[in-house]
Amino acid sequence: MALKDAERKPLRPEQIRELLRNVIENALKFRRPGRPLSVKIRSEDSGQGRRSAPPPMGTHEIIIEDNGIGFETPNTPADFAPSGHFGLLGMYERADLIGARLTIHSTPSKGTQLTIHLSQTL
Repeated sequence: MALKDAERKPLRPEQIRELLRNVIENALKFRRPGRPLSVKIRSEDSGQGRRSAPPPMGTHEIIIEDNGIGFETPNTPADFAPSGHFGLLGMYERADLIGARLTIHSTPSKGTQLTIHLSQTL
C-alpha cells in the first residue's frame, strides 16, 4: 500500500545510499559464475532522454544495471514474495517510504535494470 504524501518524510541522502547499497549487494550475490560483474549506475533528469511525454520537472531517475543471472519479473511487487524475491519486495517498500517509485526489468541470463524514480530534489 502506497503512503500518502502527508505521511512521507523529506528525502535524506542516506536513504538513497541504503537503496543503492542493497541493489549492489544483490548484484554481487546473484552474479553469473565465471563472468566478471558489471554494474552501471547513472542518474538523469527524468525530463530528458528516452520518453515521448516527459514527467514533471524536478523529478530524477537513478538507473542501476547489471549483467547478472537475471530472473522472470513478476507482474506486481506483491508477487515478488511468493516467487522468493523478498529482497526486491523490501526495495519496493523502501522506495515507497521515501516517496520514490521503483521499476524492475530483468531477463534470465541477461541481467537486471532497476530504476528509482524520485520526485524530490536530490
